[in-house]
Parts: sequence; C-alpha cells; structure tokens
Amino acid sequence: MLEFIYAIRLNHLLTKDQILTEYLNRVGFGYMNYGLTSAAKYYFNKEPKNLTQAEQIALLVLPKDPKKYDPYRQPKNFRARFELLIKTLVATRVLTESEGENIRSEQLVFNTDHDNPLPYVSDFLKSRDVLPKHLYQTTFDNNLTNQIDEIARNTLRELSWRNVSDYGILIAERTENNPLLRVMIG
Repeated sequence: MLEFIYAIRLNHLLTKDQILTEYLNRVGFGYMNYGLTSAAKYYFNKEPKNLTQAEQIALLVLPKDPKKYDPYRQPKNFRARFELLIKTLVATRVLTESEGENIRSEQLVFNTDHDNPLPYVSDFLKSRDVLPKHLYQTTFDNNLTNQIDEIARNTLRELSWRNVSDYGILIAERTENNPLLRVMIG
C-alpha cells in the first residue's frame, strides 16, 4: 500500500518522462553498470544516442536479471529474452512486423574490450568532480582495484538486507570508518 502512495505522489511531482529518465539513470545493467550511459559504453562502447534499435532492445533485456540474461555468459538466455521483447513490442504495435524482423536480423556485436574495468567508479567520480576531466579513464592499479571491488561487494551485501534505496547513506557511513573511500569521494 505504501508503494502505491509513493507512486501517486511521484506522479504529481514528476512527469512520466522524468520518471523514466530517473529510472534509466539508476537501474542496474550488470557488471556494476548503473544507468543507461554506463551500460551503453560497457556493452557496445557507444553513447546511448548512437545505439541501434537492436542494441537499445538488447539493453532492455538486462535489468530484468543481469546474471540470468548476461550476453557474455548466458547467450541463449539473453537471445530468448531478446526475441520475447521484440515479439511483445510487435504484438503491442510499438514496432511493425518489418521493424521487428530488421531488429532480429541485426548482428549484435558486444564490446569485449573493456578498457575501463571500473565504470561505476569513474561515473561516481565524474558526478562528484573529484578528478580533472583527463583522469576519468585512468586505469587503477590491481591492489586498489581489489580494494574497491571488496568495498562494493560489502556495500551491496549490506544493501540487500537493509533494503536501502539511497546509496548515499551507506557511502556516508563507510566514509567515517574507511580512509580509502574518504579519499575517493573527497
């Protein structure tokens, strides 16, 4: 019932386009990619505006269950869900039969050269203006990368049982006791 009240209130505060934009900027796409921009860069090495229709639909597959529909490790599951989405979009007349066939026939080429192994960290740093612009794609050393990954894993475990939706709360808590994280966020 509380979710329903929040949904009604949200509809009064934001337009449907604003709600969709907020969702697409926050939803998880797997491999620690949150938001459409990060996912487009990770999976296709493109900006969202440059994605083909097939690539856009491919990204729609992932938020449902990024591990189950992982295009790298679960290509059959991914393709089945991809086909289902196209079928649904055609059935609901969002796409024509012809558009659906064109999208089905497009060869999806997923990026396998992930030059930025920590997109979530660089996105976080960009949002805080912590580093000069030319350092956003800097490669971290392996020891630091492992420490950051451990912090991320621990934070996600905490989120799962605390049912936290505001990640800033945990970042603030962790900053108090963790000098590494305090350096990262300034």
